[in-house]
Amino acid sequence: MEHRRRDHVSRDLRGVGCRLERRGDRGLRLGRDPGAASEQGQASSRRGRGRATRAVNASLPSVLASLLPSDVKCAEGCPADLGTSAGLFDAELQAIARAVPSRRQQYAATRHLARGLFSEFGLPPQPLLNRPDRSPIWPAGYHGTVTHTDSWCGVAIASERTLNGIGIDAERAKTLELGVVERVLTRGEWRALELAGHDPLQLGALCFSAKESVYKCVFPSVGRFIGFTEVEIDLDLDGRVFTVRAVDSGLHASHGATLRALEGRFEQAAGLWITTAVLPAALRAPEDQPPSSAASP
Repeated sequence: MEHRRRDHVSRDLRGVGCRLERRGDRGLRLGRDPGAASEQGQASSRRGRGRATRAVNASLPSVLASLLPSDVKCAEGCPADLGTSAGLFDAELQAIARAVPSRRQQYAATRHLARGLFSEFGLPPQPLLNRPDRSPIWPAGYHGTVTHTDSWCGVAIASERTLNGIGIDAERAKTLELGVVERVLTRGEWRALELAGHDPLQLGALCFSAKESVYKCVFPSVGRFIGFTEVEIDLDLDGRVFTVRAVDSGLHASHGATLRALEGRFEQAAGLWITTAVLPAALRAPEDQPPSSAASP
């Protein structure tokens, strides 16, 4: 899923020293390209055991397979290596005809990655287009998600038989300014981080990324925008996992069980926070079943 929340938080990032992802999606992208040295930690391998992520450039992080269930197919790489317009469908070329070069490169890279995953599922080559809200239109019967920075991009796809939602996101692992973090974190999240001895400004980008992954994951179930302060993230920095709960009363009443069932994981690699969120099909509560008209990015 490529679309991102469009609220005042993301718009305000332009004025507080954080630059947007170079595609105009109002997503947070922090700092310059990371150096060649990877900061990747010891991600758990039990989920990705026996399965390799399709990473194009060995100097880039290859972490998605370790963060996602084994029945999710994922691919990642460098937009500069993948982002050629050759092989794109006419409709895809038309979609980025007026985009800046960096946006075209990242768009093309994720489409090429997605095409490879389609093949692994036995699906024919087909364009990956966006709805007006910028959510990609995935093949019927599948959930998918997309994220990209100027140095790294990833795509993950799963069958609806195994997952009811999936989201991935990548953000620069950079200390944020106070004004940004105050819009991303609830007061409860801020207090919890401080009580645990952590600096909210240093972990603000991780919390932002986790909430982006959550939003992408549950959109097919919730079918609406979710503000940053409508949910709270509980981080387990040692286990590299997170949980989420609704703090907005309306969201809690309608989809609280869905959010509690969500499984979140994260890793830091090559100057990025990479987060994932999945909603297992068997765990969604019956009352949380979406209407048949709900969008499915």
